[in-house]
Amino acid sequence: MKKNVKVPKFYEMMKPLLRAMKLLGGSGTIEEIDNKTIEFMGLSDEILAILHTENGNQSEVEYRLAWTRTYLKKYGLLENSSRAVWALTNDLQNIEQLSEKEIVRAVREQNDEKMPEGKDALSDENLENDGIERPDEIKGWRDKLRLFAESCG
Repeated sequence: MKKNVKVPKFYEMMKPLLRAMKLLGGSGTIEEIDNKTIEFMGLSDEILAILHTENGNQSEVEYRLAWTRTYLKKYGLLENSSRAVWALTNDLQNIEQLSEKEIVRAVREQNDEKMPEGKDALSDENLENDGIERPDEIKGWRDKLRLFAESCG
């Protein structure tokens, strides 16, 4: 039932979410953060009405904002201090200088080192095709282990 409206990609919400966090004094509940981010982005009611799944109770925007928080946490810009409360880890002076592509690349690189091949929770198969290319040199831990074992004889 998704119409021809464009829901922002999760990485397109990174800077608005960080601006929302600053405006909220550096921390907030998921609901406060989501509402302020949506306000900054000027998302229409039509976009906000799109559900993540046909029978779900979570909007596609809320789903993608959850991934946005996860990436920013793994990158070290946010922390989940208590249930449903998020906080900035430092006082970001210039949010505009952050690179969404660098954040996604760094998190996916970290994740590739931790997850077994084929089990990447942040892979393009589990997220939408977001257009951010992953470096070719990144390999799964099984490949690295296999190469190490071969070099040991």
